[in-house]
Amino acid sequence: MIVVGDAVTEAEAAAVRASGGAYARYRRIDQASYEAAEGVPVPEGIVRIAREVTGRDLRVVDGRLLRFVCGDYTLAHHGYVEDHAVELVLDVSLAAVPGAEVHYRRRGRVVFAMPSQPCALAVVERGPTITANHTYLSKRLREAEVIRLVARLRDIVG
Repeated sequence: MIVVGDAVTEAEAAAVRASGGAYARYRRIDQASYEAAEGVPVPEGIVRIAREVTGRDLRVVDGRLLRFVCGDYTLAHHGYVEDHAVELVLDVSLAAVPGAEVHYRRRGRVVFAMPSQPCALAVVERGPTITANHTYLSKRLREAEVIRLVARLRDIVG
C-alpha cells in the first residue's frame, strides 16, 4: 500500500473529472451515501504506476468516479471483498479537504490511510481480509467536494 503524490497533472485530473458523465446518488444509511459515475476510463499512466509498484502485469476491470459532499461517507462493509485485486484511488478533487480520507482495514483495524490530496494515487493490493471506507465528510464543510477515481485491476492471465 502506497500513495504516489502528483501521479497525474491538474489537467489530467480535470480530464478524469470530465469523463464521468452523469452521477447517480447512492444512499443507504447502513452502508454509504455518495454519488457515482460508472464506466469511467482509467488513465494508462496510473495503470503503469500500479504495474511498477506491484511488479504485476495488470489489466483494468472497471473504473468509477465517486463524489462526496458534506454528510457523505462509505462504511467498510459497503465495498467489495476480492482476492488478489489491486485497487487504485486517484484523488481528482479541486482542493484538499481536511479529514476526507480513505481507510483500508484488515480485520477491522486501519492499516493504511490515503489523505485528501489532489492528483495523488493510492495503490492497494486487496485481499479477502482488506476492506475500505471513505470517511465521513463533515457537514460543517458545506462547500467541500471530494472526487475520486476508484479502479479495480486484476492480473492478466494467459
